[in-house]
Amino acid sequence: MKPINKKTLLSTAVFGLLLALLVLISILYVYNIYKWGDHPDYGLGFRTATGIKVVGSLTMPGRQAGLRVGDQIISVNGKSYRNFAELRSIVNTKPGDQNVFLVERSGNQVAITITNGRIGFISAFNKSGYLLVLGLCYMLIGALVYLMKPHQRTSWIFLLFTATTGLWMTFLFKITLLTPKWLEAFHLLIYMLVPAVFIHLTISFPVERRLLTKFPMGQLFPYIVSIILFFIILPHGLYLHLINNI
Repeated sequence: MKPINKKTLLSTAVFGLLLALLVLISILYVYNIYKWGDHPDYGLGFRTATGIKVVGSLTMPGRQAGLRVGDQIISVNGKSYRNFAELRSIVNTKPGDQNVFLVERSGNQVAITITNGRIGFISAFNKSGYLLVLGLCYMLIGALVYLMKPHQRTSWIFLLFTATTGLWMTFLFKITLLTPKWLEAFHLLIYMLVPAVFIHLTISFPVERRLLTKFPMGQLFPYIVSIILFFIILPHGLYLHLINNI
């Protein structure tokens, strides 16, 4: 009877835990897509390049009310705002509620009343679901490559790359904040880790760099930097600015 290889046993256990984590996150994201179907459709969205005072995109309620892409928002329901938190505090959030947007267009001020719609599951899936499927494909490719050559360092590096990239794709277009709340922090962590896995893959394929062979612990450096940045950014709640809608 062959003795149990502790490294192989540890590798198998970690692989199982990683798969369980990926499955859990995917299930939670599907749940979020389902919940986002009940989220109010305010009729508009914003773009990072133009900020939250300019209409960046339109959905049916905003289009029907006469809002246009590029309209400069002066106030909502008679109140001005400076950030997403203030905007959230002044909008009426239930489907069927109305919000009055005072906008500037071609030098004129126009008041536009938009009745909140409901996003609906199909629309929510069209916005977020396909990226989840793409992310799952990346995760599956990494798992299959690992299973073809298990417990090898190169297999682990490739699996970390595909798993992180797959999760990054999954979170790429979320409609609003995630439930449960810790998933928002996990979402930010994945964003922080993406550069690290790219660097790790670059210095390891197609062959390991000499420096990495001489100093194998050096491959942990990008991850350490990413995690430090994560803990610096998280307390300030900057992840709230990653959302694209009200």
